[in-house]
Amino acid sequence: MILNSLNCSSDKSYIKNDSIDLENNVIVAILPFKNNSTNREYDAFSKNLADLISVKLSSSKRLKVVERQEINRIIEEITISQSGITEQNTVLEIGKMLGANIMGFGSFTTLGEKVILTLRLVKVETGEIIGGVNERNDNILNIDILAENTANKVLASIE
Repeated sequence: MILNSLNCSSDKSYIKNDSIDLENNVIVAILPFKNNSTNREYDAFSKNLADLISVKLSSSKRLKVVERQEINRIIEEITISQSGITEQNTVLEIGKMLGANIMGFGSFTTLGEKVILTLRLVKVETGEIIGGVNERNDNILNIDILAENTANKVLASIE
């Protein structure tokens, strides 16, 4: 089974056809989301979003999801040996160390109380972006709804 295309013009979600073979072991690692807003109080949402999306994705029998503590351990290891993990190549190296096929990179920003969440799915082997989801909500405090809608769109593309 191959990931099916998910094309929704209103929310700009997509998964490329023939991106990854779901008959083989698909292991996904969702990294903490980057807070692109100017409000540092929202930094805590970074890990919460990753956790909520990971839990929802783990409900699929087609995916295995890497535990956040394992992701944090590898990030810490790399951060100690380098000045940070800003380069995509470094993040993809984290994916390889975790045994992941797909890495989820996300960010969110706010416009007043409104929030926009973006998730990119990247094939670890090639660095190719194979899919993405944009979600919006009128209230930043609704991160649980944002996370659920985002994960549901990814899951819908593989069913």
